[in-house]
Formats: sequence, C-alpha cells, structure tokens
Amino acid sequence: MKSDPFIPQTESTALLFIDMQERLLGAMPEDISATIAKQKILLEAAKLLKLKVIVTEQYPKGLGHTTEELSSIFDPKWPVIEKSTFSSLGESNVRSKLNDSAVKTVILAGIETHVCVLQTAIDSIAKGYQTVILTDAVNSRNSIDKETAFITAQSAGAVLMTVESMLFVLMRDSKHPAFRSISKLLR
Repeated sequence: MKSDPFIPQTESTALLFIDMQERLLGAMPEDISATIAKQKILLEAAKLLKLKVIVTEQYPKGLGHTTEELSSIFDPKWPVIEKSTFSSLGESNVRSKLNDSAVKTVILAGIETHVCVLQTAIDSIAKGYQTVILTDAVNSRNSIDKETAFITAQSAGAVLMTVESMLFVLMRDSKHPAFRSISKLLR
C-alpha cells in the first residue's frame, strides 16, 4: 500500500511542544542549551507561520511549569495542557484540540525523546497523522535512549527532520510572506 506523500501545509500542521519544564531540564545533558536554542527558533517561526501550537506539561505540581526562557515566547492563544500520561495524545484535552481542527501533520519537540516524545509519536501515527520528530528540538538524559527512540519512531512511520529543514518544507517558496523573517531567525 502506498502512503500519502509527505507534503505538510501550514494550515493543517500542529506543533506539540512537550514538557520543557524546569525540573526535567535539570536532569538533561549539557547539550540541552543547543536544544533550547533550536526550540526558540521553532516557537518564533510557529508564530510567523501561524501554526497551531499545543504545549504540554507533565505533572506541573511536582515538575514545575515550562521554563520561562521558552514560555516567554509563547503566544497567549496557545493552550498549555497539564497531563499525567506520557503520550500527549493520552490527554483528552490534547486530542480534542487536534480533533477540533483540520490537522493532518503533527510536529513534535520537547523532552524526553524516549518517553513522552516517542509515545506521542506512536499514538499520533496510530491516529493517522503524518508525524514529524524534530531531531534537534528533542532531548533525553542519555544519548542511547534518544537514538534508539529515533529508530523506533522511524520504524513506526515517523519522519525525522531538523527544525530548519521543517521550516523550509512548510514555507516551500522564497516568496512565502514569512521567508525573510524566518531566514533571520536561522542565522
């Protein structure tokens, strides 16, 4: 059976921004700063592209809220949804936000790659969404966990891309209204 071609459109794409919380960040490796730098670009670009964005926080009472460094970039219209399930799609409010729109493609960024990101990817694929994991916008405490999660997700049908590559796929043309602004973000 031939699958649909991978051609995401901004109006039918949602970004799930998963669990970038203070207490979880403290357990991440030193390269988390590079991950956060890519996520900042992604969040700014999501506003420029008018992407649907859903933010999740895993048990914020115990793990804190999304780090201020990232939450300060959020558009006030983006919902921040508390969850207890590892998969973001295990939370009914996330599923209803996706179902209430014409989303066909789900982009994933956040932590940890081998737990919440991977389980969200598998559930997203099972629900029929084209699913993209941004490899430079996710992280895990151990690199072997992250790399194994990429293999698992890809074998389940996820597409692996970088932030920059995904943004250019979404713009598709240098005449896109956000092209200049996003190009500046990427420099």
